[in-house]
Amino acid sequence: MSRNYRKLSMLICGGLVTSLLLLSGSIAAGGSELVVIVSSKRATTKLSKSELRRIFQTSKSTWDDGTQITAVNLPESNELRQDFDKAVLGMDKDEVAKYWTDRKIRGGARPPRKAPSTSAVAKMVADDAGAIGYVKSSDVSAAVRKVAVVRGTDVQ
Repeated sequence: MSRNYRKLSMLICGGLVTSLLLLSGSIAAGGSELVVIVSSKRATTKLSKSELRRIFQTSKSTWDDGTQITAVNLPESNELRQDFDKAVLGMDKDEVAKYWTDRKIRGGARPPRKAPSTSAVAKMVADDAGAIGYVKSSDVSAAVRKVAVVRGTDVQ
């Protein structure tokens, strides 16, 4: 009996160690899933990583139907914002700050609007047919449409 108990204990411990390693890997990789949303009034159903990059760097300012795009970002200090910038723009916090400083000096377009929270982003996007933003999955409602999902550095 003690031999079987020992085997069972080792299997359980091995399973726990494996689970912890997998969990720590997902935490280290960011672990957050962001959903890129537009107003449910917009016909757009899917956007690529390159399209999102152009929109959030404000080099694309209108939708295909001519509607002005209003990109909405979280504050620079927000971890979800940093995850989004890394995945979509390929830049860290300092590189993003440099990018916008350079754009300002050269007279380029202004950076996206800012909202204090993902729930505020969801509300702004729902209320503006030209808006686009990113939120946690739990902030998605019938008033918005999902057009991309950001997991780690992967954009689908």
